Amino acid sequence: MTWTPKNLTREQQAERRQEGIRLLKKGQSQAEIARQLGVSPAAVCVWSRKLKKYGKESLVMQKATGRPPSLTKADKAELERILKETRALERDEELIRVWLSKDWARIKKSAAARRRDRI
Repeated sequence: MTWTPKNLTREQQAERRQEGIRLLKKGQSQAEIARQLGVSPAAVCVWSRKLKKYGKESLVMQKATGRPPSLTKADKAELERILKETRALERDEELIRVWLSKDWARIKKSAAARRRDRI
């Protein structure tokens, strides 16, 4: 099987590592495995070391955790409270209510008609 190293999903990368393990156990050289799988010889060396030290489970796909949040739950609650207090002083609730009841309904109907005409 030929592996192309660009644009592999995490699952495909894990499959490629598993194939590397299989080939290592078969006795192929790390350089040959690297050529065959389209990775650097250093990557195969890392796989081999992990396999010997931690077993094949160390090379399975790991969950991507992403960047940890920088705000605590308390920080988020405080931010939400502050944002709710900072509404524009010029805000006219009555004007907003009238706009929602009249203009918004007209805009929605107009947008729906345009979508219908495109179909």
